Amino acid sequence: MGEVLYRDIIYKNGPLSPYFNALLFKCFGAHIELLTTANLVIASVVLALLWSLARRAYGRAAAAAVSAVYAGIFAFSQYLWTANFNFAAPYSHCQTHGIALGLGAVWAWASWLESGASRRGLMGGALLGLLFLTKAELFVPAAATAALAVAAASRRGRPWRRDSGLALAAAGAVPVAAFLLLSAAMPWTDACRGVLGNWAAPTAPLGNPFYVAGLGFDAPLHRLLALGGGAAVLTACVGWAFAAQRYLGGRLEGASAHVLGGLALLHAAAAYAIIPLRSAALGVEPIVWALAAWGAWRLMRQSQGGEVPGLWAAYAALSFGKMILAPRFGQYGFALALPGAALTAAWLVGEAPELARRRFGGGRVARAVLAGLVVAAVAVHLQWSESFNRQKTLRLDPPASSVTTFGPESDERGLFLNAFLDRARTLIPPGATLLPMPEGAMLNFLLDRRNPTPYLLFLPEDFRLFGGESVVVGRLTQTPPDYIALLSRETREFGVGRFGSDERYGAAILRWVEAHYFEVGRVGADPVRDRRFGISLWRRR
Repeated sequence: MGEVLYRDIIYKNGPLSPYFNALLFKCFGAHIELLTTANLVIASVVLALLWSLARRAYGRAAAAAVSAVYAGIFAFSQYLWTANFNFAAPYSHCQTHGIALGLGAVWAWASWLESGASRRGLMGGALLGLLFLTKAELFVPAAATAALAVAAASRRGRPWRRDSGLALAAAGAVPVAAFLLLSAAMPWTDACRGVLGNWAAPTAPLGNPFYVAGLGFDAPLHRLLALGGGAAVLTACVGWAFAAQRYLGGRLEGASAHVLGGLALLHAAAAYAIIPLRSAALGVEPIVWALAAWGAWRLMRQSQGGEVPGLWAAYAALSFGKMILAPRFGQYGFALALPGAALTAAWLVGEAPELARRRFGGGRVARAVLAGLVVAAVAVHLQWSESFNRQKTLRLDPPASSVTTFGPESDERGLFLNAFLDRARTLIPPGATLLPMPEGAMLNFLLDRRNPTPYLLFLPEDFRLFGGESVVVGRLTQTPPDYIALLSRETREFGVGRFGSDERYGAAILRWVEAHYFEVGRVGADPVRDRRFGISLWRRR
């Protein structure tokens, strides 16, 4: 419709992902299937990077384990009622694009440190520049990993100044180029804000209940104890594998692959039944931090070796930063916990059996036992995810027939949404404009009705970016939509009441809506004053 990001649409993250998707739509048309296909291509790139890192660091068996963990736990998972925390349909494409770029940067910097090839450092710098155009929490771990690589090169007496200078220039050139391109379509202040992304509007996490809980600072002592317990369980599993190697290695070390595979499956069944693997992230994070400390020490002390595992561990540990005391594979952990979980699986199947071999000889029994643990973790998460997928029996009405959601026996919202779409298509004439509140931009796509305002969603954290409710009301008065859809949205996680029912959140906007619009239809309950689900449609007077 001619709108330009940042100038006409308020967006708090960097421009890379929305402009990449816009380019796809420009070339092939705007379809959900196209976006899903592009996401699967990116997911395949992530798989290839993880395979390469794991094979170079710990061998082919570790690479196979990492591939299983990625495909079975992260790529297509759903562990919450919200389904957009995976690589096929992410809630934010910055997350998946950023993880792909971050892993690529780790691969490039490790290759530079191993070979000294300037082009690898240049590649790493360019990838960092692209990462800067996503989100701060994705850029920082990769940037710190690059700094560690340069520090290790200087300690090893490598010629690092020229290569690191070229890499820094490449990293800086990318956002500069983005700024110049954006400046051609908008004032330079908007272009600068767009390039900076959420660096320009940093979140104050300790002042927001949502981020306090996400970080694990709501109950820090409890969280620390849980992390310690998770690390103890994982350490006990490694100890059990070492014990199996010691006492069974003499009998089974020369056994066939079929026998060792049976041992792995037997151990997988036992772990599946006994160990609470849904909390696997609690054990993964402490192990990753330990591997990061060991890897950094090794990089700085040794003249060669350990480049891939050391840099990978540093990147993985820092990626836990947004959920430091509350690590998880669900929610945004599907991206931020992936490097650490993959590293742990690679270490368990690749390096830990080597340690057993040096101590007891052999190592094949320990590898079979630990491979069984990885298989059990994947099986638990597949079952967990499938418990949600089995309940998706309802297709949304055309033209979104490829979108499937929960059936009414599980969640009534899909049924209400279908009913609302049917009524809205008759009530909202073609060419009319529609603004969903407090979220629901998908309605604009499903109904093919444009949003004339710069606002995509109205969550509590967004009003700081908007400049406050009074600014929003002023903008709505200038460009009022023909119709407004009010949707139910639970907001207790943000420490406020529902949109419009709390003076701290949306009350002034709702008063403006009630003064200038009248309700023409409702499906379900009152979306503002009732805790049950509902959608109401309002028409401008």
